[in-house]
Amino acid sequence: MGAKAQMAEVRKLQQGLPKQTDSLKYVDALNRIGLLLHTKSADSTFFYGIKAKAIAERLEYNKGRAEATVNIAIALTLKGIYNQGLIYYIEGRNLFLKEGLKEPATELLMNIGISYDFMGNNKMAVKFAKEALDEAKHLKRDSAVSMLLVNYVNLDYSLSPKAVTKYLDSAQKIADKYHDDRTILFLKQVKAHDEIVAKKYKEAYNNITSSIKMARAHEWEYHEMEGLYLLAGYYKKRNSIDSAIKNYQTIYTMALKNNYVYWEVEILELLADAYKQKNNTTEQLRLNKLLISALKKSNEANNSFMGDYVKYNQTEQELSKYKNDYAHKREEMIWLIGLLVVIVSISIWLLSLYKKSRKHEKELELLNYKVNLQNDELHHADEFKSRLISMLAHDFRSPLGSAISMMRLVRDDDDLEKDEREMLYNSIETDMQNILLTFDNILQWVKKQMSGFVYQPETLPVNQLLDEAALMFK
Repeated sequence: MGAKAQMAEVRKLQQGLPKQTDSLKYVDALNRIGLLLHTKSADSTFFYGIKAKAIAERLEYNKGRAEATVNIAIALTLKGIYNQGLIYYIEGRNLFLKEGLKEPATELLMNIGISYDFMGNNKMAVKFAKEALDEAKHLKRDSAVSMLLVNYVNLDYSLSPKAVTKYLDSAQKIADKYHDDRTILFLKQVKAHDEIVAKKYKEAYNNITSSIKMARAHEWEYHEMEGLYLLAGYYKKRNSIDSAIKNYQTIYTMALKNNYVYWEVEILELLADAYKQKNNTTEQLRLNKLLISALKKSNEANNSFMGDYVKYNQTEQELSKYKNDYAHKREEMIWLIGLLVVIVSISIWLLSLYKKSRKHEKELELLNYKVNLQNDELHHADEFKSRLISMLAHDFRSPLGSAISMMRLVRDDDDLEKDEREMLYNSIETDMQNILLTFDNILQWVKKQMSGFVYQPETLPVNQLLDEAALMFK
């Protein structure tokens, strides 16, 4: 995407921010704007990064937080604050890994390596670059691997020409596979640099001009400036100072237009050096004045940025302290709540035990009552049995004994007259009937005793009952 297209997208995103109702998409838009602006204004990238990060943290949106953190890291790196940039790159990588986003996490390993290279620690730079390549082997998609390979070649100076060719060829195949024009362009420029060093000027020139043509076709002004920078270096190697100056001036014009302050300073220094070779002191003085102005502007921007960063860092530290205090208090609160829950649970348990105990006591009382009731019933039943036996012994034994005696008399006494025998038989019959009647009465009484007393008044023939009772004693 070229500078014009980038700025068009930035303006579109900025205009859409007030209308954005989805908070997560709002964070994504801020991050996209910050990333698009990083080659133009590190300050803007930093501003959008901290704004997006604050919102993402509040929303607990880790992907947005990771992208915002990376934008802050990019801004710090562009400003030369490499140590802090590394911290944010590592934080961003951890957030990506937490969300399972392995591809951007792997790319950040390479960014960390590049940052170490800026700091002059090439050993660490190569270490992280190799780790990035090792992780890239396990990615589902290899589209990001091509740029990793190119960056690795740029970082590891110990690679043999054969190894460099191998890595660049692999990167070329992947870039061609995915039609990754940006990586293809970058490959051309990397190859051109190596070809200039190897004095393969024809091949270098072809790759440089091809990359510039591709950059212009895509309106990638930043990459066009890099191509022009290589072309100027090519002309310097060929001792064509005027051609080198022409390309440096083109870069300077583009840097002024797009406010690339760090490009302004470097190109002015190179132009001054080129005019020095031409012994053009007038142009040297003019360029030195411009350089002083550019350095002043750069320092002012850096000082302003540093002030903003210091404030932001202080705010971050205060926020971190607040979060730690909050976490500590929250932990204490959790412990207190836990203790309260335990106390309440124990109280409920004790209350439950008490209720169970009371219930058990009542059950025992009821059981004792039932046992006592059954004992009373058994006692009454025992009394009833005794009375029944007594009644049976009294009301049946005597009549039966009398009847048996009369039957023996009839059996053994042959001298009895017929009338006497008849009388005895009648007497025995009467006794048997009385016994049967008594048995029926006792049976009725037993039934009433067993079924409980029920009051049922009835009219009885008293005279008849007395006569029947008297007969038992005749």
